[in-house]
Amino acid sequence: MVGESGEIINTGRSLIRIHGGRQEIYNEETGEWQKAENAELKITEGCLRAYDEDMSKFKSITDYLESVDQEEKPGKVIILDNLRKTEVVSHENGTSIDFEIKFSVPDNEKAYWQGFIDKMFNKKENKE
Repeated sequence: MVGESGEIINTGRSLIRIHGGRQEIYNEETGEWQKAENAELKITEGCLRAYDEDMSKFKSITDYLESVDQEEKPGKVIILDNLRKTEVVSHENGTSIDFEIKFSVPDNEKAYWQGFIDKMFNKKENKE
């Protein structure tokens, strides 16, 4: 991806990608890749990394959207930090503290996202 504005321009980074997280290990004996147990995403220097299974779902969703929505066009990924932090819960765990942070979609965008979800799951509008 080529950054166009915002933080990516300020950092001077290029060649940002969205890709899976390498949750497989190459088995030299069989010559095949095998799913790793307890896989964790590796850190990146700016790329967006997700679990391989999630990337597969993401591709299916974007392929579907492009096939059913003439306004949907490939080519740009827009990342907005527009979720509001609604709750932060901490849990002490021995020598560490785990945080659970919940975000919510702004009220003015809820109808858009509900429509998006309905379209994804082919829900028909209930017209009475």
